[in-house]
Amino acid sequence: VDWIWKGFIAKGNLHLYAGEGGIGKSRSLFNLSAVISRGGVFPAMSEKCTAGKVIYVSAEDSLSQTIKPQFVACNGNEDNFEVLDTQQTDGTPLTLVEIVNHLTEHILDNAVALIIIDPVTALMAENFDNNSPTSVRRVTHQLRNMAEATGVAIIAVTHLNKGTHMKAVHRVLGSGGWTHHPRIVMGAIEKDGEFLFGKLKANITDRRGVYRWEMTESRIDGLSDPVTHIE
Repeated sequence: VDWIWKGFIAKGNLHLYAGEGGIGKSRSLFNLSAVISRGGVFPAMSEKCTAGKVIYVSAEDSLSQTIKPQFVACNGNEDNFEVLDTQQTDGTPLTLVEIVNHLTEHILDNAVALIIIDPVTALMAENFDNNSPTSVRRVTHQLRNMAEATGVAIIAVTHLNKGTHMKAVHRVLGSGGWTHHPRIVMGAIEKDGEFLFGKLKANITDRRGVYRWEMTESRIDGLSDPVTHIE
């Protein structure tokens, strides 16, 4: 396995990242993007990762108000960070099929290391059924094929339900198909007042490594108010 972050993010593989709402799931991804963009050091690693380009496909967050300020606050290299706006000029959102077709050649031409799709369920066609194994597997199969064909790592982002009585991997919203194709399923939860990040499923590595994050504030050029981001 060719790792970007050993044990967590692998080139040429599809990953799922499922988290509880309101705990900073997207913020944690801005942090990971920043590390890759500058060739930084991931948690528990002693050596720098290879710097690479990150494409952030956002269906919810604002580039100017949320994504860019938090990425910069995490010391990201803006030259290696690209945000794909999923809204077309007529106001309709791009579907995942259109995004995949658009990105495949772009990935190969620009040495992209990672693509983040946040959240993946917001980019489905009208006939998509999140509770249908067939519908979900069609999507994950397409994403996995793109990852394998281009060598890029893909992280598809989704949510966990509130059913804390079950294993976290079974709390992923929708069909269980979301967790079948990805080789690694990462998760984010709040427990006893702490925000925790780890793995819910690991087919190509082990499940070791649980990390705590904290919210902190930094000032960046051009903004009067401090930016809240992940440490």
